[in-house]
Amino acid sequence: MRVAYQCRTDVTWGGDTLSLAGRTLEEAFALENLDWCQHKDRKPLQLRIAKNDEKDLCELANRIHKRVQAKSFSKTDFALALLAEDPATWVVPEYIAAGLRWLEAEIAPPDPEPDDEEGAEGVTGGGPDAPAALEPDGEVAA
Repeated sequence: MRVAYQCRTDVTWGGDTLSLAGRTLEEAFALENLDWCQHKDRKPLQLRIAKNDEKDLCELANRIHKRVQAKSFSKTDFALALLAEDPATWVVPEYIAAGLRWLEAEIAPPDPEPDDEEGAEGVTGGGPDAPAALEPDGEVAA
């Protein structure tokens, strides 16, 4: 079993960089994609803070936290708005990516074993009770 939780990440805004951790998926997403989320085109995500260019990093992070905790914030609307965006333009929060890598390693089928040097076609013999080998043309070998 593995437990995934939000981790600190370096967040930069307006020339300031701080090591911050979101308390929810949405907050972690906003911090790891801060410039992207604060663009006016991302208003449907509900993570954009008005007059963000006037705020320092601490104030912006606090406002995002309050926004996500507000009763008016809809996690469903956030998720649907995010699905409408090009996934190549944003990054998955690192704790989610690490958890998905672990899960993939746990459930991915094992790599196939390499075949014997001769391969399946060249195997013959095995005594009088062994099945007859087939020739490449489909005939039974004598």
